[in-house]
Amino acid sequence: MAALRNFAITLCVSLIIFGLIAYFLVGIAENNLDFLTGADTGDNPSETSADTDEKQQPGVTIETTAPETEPLTEDFRGSTISAVLIGSDYLPDVYDDYDLSEINRNIDGFPIKERRICADSIIFVQVNVETREYVFLPIPSNTQVMDKGLSKSLGSLLGESGPEYIKDKVSGLLSIYIDYYALFTLDGVKSFIDGMGGIEYNVPYDMRYSDPSEGEEGLVIDIKKGAQKLTGDDVVKMLRYGSYSEGDAMRRTVIVDFMKAVLAKITSPAYLTRLPELFANALDSGMIETNFTEDVLAENLDAVFAYQDFTKTVLALPGKEETVDGEKFFIPNTAGVNNIIGKYKYTG
Repeated sequence: MAALRNFAITLCVSLIIFGLIAYFLVGIAENNLDFLTGADTGDNPSETSADTDEKQQPGVTIETTAPETEPLTEDFRGSTISAVLIGSDYLPDVYDDYDLSEINRNIDGFPIKERRICADSIIFVQVNVETREYVFLPIPSNTQVMDKGLSKSLGSLLGESGPEYIKDKVSGLLSIYIDYYALFTLDGVKSFIDGMGGIEYNVPYDMRYSDPSEGEEGLVIDIKKGAQKLTGDDVVKMLRYGSYSEGDAMRRTVIVDFMKAVLAKITSPAYLTRLPELFANALDSGMIETNFTEDVLAENLDAVFAYQDFTKTVLALPGKEETVDGEKFFIPNTAGVNNIIGKYKYTG
């Protein structure tokens, strides 16, 4: 079963950038309940897709809303905000060979190879308040990039250079300015979902996989297809699973779809009083690393609270898989990338 990636992480993380920090500002949030209650929204569900390379798969469609627009305040007109959301494959409870510097200092001969920390999931997110649209663009972690004159995968740059460096590389890849980044761990996602009390989700496929070599107890994934309530552990296993007949493209589709489902729940009025604690716990435990600040969020609350009413568009990065010097890369199609991303470049 070649398709299972060791550490796929859900990018429901965008809810923290565009949601949790907002609710942490309780005083501000309580003054913006009109956006939460959706008093000025339409109720006609629609799905917007700009997926040029992948067919929509059954069981993974989340309804979105294209509301009747109301005039925006002058402060928010033309406003956009963008971020790169990064899921790390770091699993210190399972593997103990991340940092072997102490051991290597005391042995003769060649050093023992250390496990690298990589980005397993990467998603570009843009919010445009003027057009009332959320745009999601999942980027394969094995996307080929040039770094210091060498050909590397985008995900491998996390352990070498950090999340802000990945943000800058994605900015160059898309030829678009990106404001923020957020880095999340698998344990962080698990804890956050459990803190929410789990989440209802329609799992698109039966998911079964086992790997007795992982950790002391081995890895077992056994999740049945259909609507159900998932715990944090269930979610991590579902999003680590990669044995789809459609390949890794389907895995990215499921990740984005699940992220949208979590965002829909987290921006509902029922979570207004619970989210400050969830967010504070996430920050205190080191689950999140981000350059997104509370002050910035306070300036963009309209976009956060109106999430349920904005149109959601999911793009597919044009390109193809190729093997280069024995390593499999995703090679972006530059002309295709410029074509799909051009309309989302804010021109003032």
